[in-house]
Amino acid sequence: PTISVSSLSSADGITATATCTHGHTVGSSKWMFIYGATPEAYNGVYYVSFTDSTHFTFAVSKNAPSETLTTPATGTISCMLANGNISLDGGAWDYDSTSQTTPDTLQKHAIYLRRVGNLYFGTFRVLNATKYAIHVVNVKGFQFNALVFDTASDGLHIGGSAKQIQGGVIRGKTWDDLFAITQGDYPQYFDAGYIIGAFEDI
Repeated sequence: PTISVSSLSSADGITATATCTHGHTVGSSKWMFIYGATPEAYNGVYYVSFTDSTHFTFAVSKNAPSETLTTPATGTISCMLANGNISLDGGAWDYDSTSQTTPDTLQKHAIYLRRVGNLYFGTFRVLNATKYAIHVVNVKGFQFNALVFDTASDGLHIGGSAKQIQGGVIRGKTWDDLFAITQGDYPQYFDAGYIIGAFEDI
């Protein structure tokens, strides 16, 4: 569920503190997705620590491009749990595009992963996607070893915000971009909470 954040600030530009009624165990840590804040350097996927019943803290980027990390943040700020520690290694994903009849463009990606902390693809093949074979957005910590595509559109498509990306080999056949890094190019691919943010450490 979406949680409303009443305040978000950073005294030193390194550690940020969010105020909200989060409902998680005090002293625990989880991946969270924060969005709606200005400046946008506060937005994204972070590993947060729940310090008490109404606060959590996280390490925020200090070097957002062309932006000063002002405090407190403004805007209508929200957060929600993010996915974490996802690993796909070996085998192939055959999307079988000729059998897909859904009119929703978003659903025509073979693999769509977003709001993820620590995402790993080992050696992996994707075949016959109608749109992007692998679409990754709003991610922190994405690593891949060897990706192989035979598909009708893009191979690997990464959308901002995306931070700490490390890649290996990409090869195969696509009918559009083999590897694309873009921000907000197709609004029809957005869904609730999608943010357009910075790329860092690729």
